[in-house]
Amino acid sequence: MTKITKYIIVVFGLALILRLIFVFSLEDRLYFPDARRYDAIAQNISEFRPMGSSFTAPGYPVFLALVYKIFGRNITAVRVVQVVIGSLAAVLVFILALDIWPKEERRALLAGILTAVYRSEEHTSELQSHSFISYAVFCLKKKKDEENYKKDN
Repeated sequence: MTKITKYIIVVFGLALILRLIFVFSLEDRLYFPDARRYDAIAQNISEFRPMGSSFTAPGYPVFLALVYKIFGRNITAVRVVQVVIGSLAAVLVFILALDIWPKEERRALLAGILTAVYRSEEHTSELQSHSFISYAVFCLKKKKDEENYKKDN
């Protein structure tokens, strides 16, 4: 097993454990008013009914509906899926930092660990935004690297 693989396991494991501890310390209820709205929309979507007359972007309710279809309407299951997504985002930050500073593994590891211990948002819709932004930055960096490579060759 390479050192980088070990670092990935450390970052993912730390993020996963901390987030799971947080999730299982929460009550099995919706904490915020917008969560009830997302839940109602997701239930409609999962049962193939109209979304309703809400001015809500469909991304998070569609995500919830997919989780509801797989696990039933289970708030803890939603949070656990979000834990996995958030933990993968921490790994993605580590990989991105390693890509930016290839000779400074400790700097990349610090970035991954800081992301892993950053406050958890498994009880809100904000998690997907942060995770997808990390993924988008990673993809943009890779695209830029490909363009630079083509120019140089």
